[in-house]
Amino acid sequence: MQDPAIADEIARVRALAKGLHIDGTPALVVGDIVIAELVDMASLQRLLADARSKRAGSRAGQHL
Repeated sequence: MQDPAIADEIARVRALAKGLHIDGTPALVVGDIVIAELVDMASLQRLLADARSKRAGSRAGQHL
């Protein structure tokens, strides 16, 4: 860990985790949900589909 960029990145990720109240692994952020535990594949797929659906819905009617 001699490279300052690595130490900076680790500090950034630790600060983000602290802000999200994540203190262990595994941890995932899906949309606006923080999951700080092991999740089975079916539940994860459902959470991802819901987040994608919400994201697509929030973009409806917007022009890029």
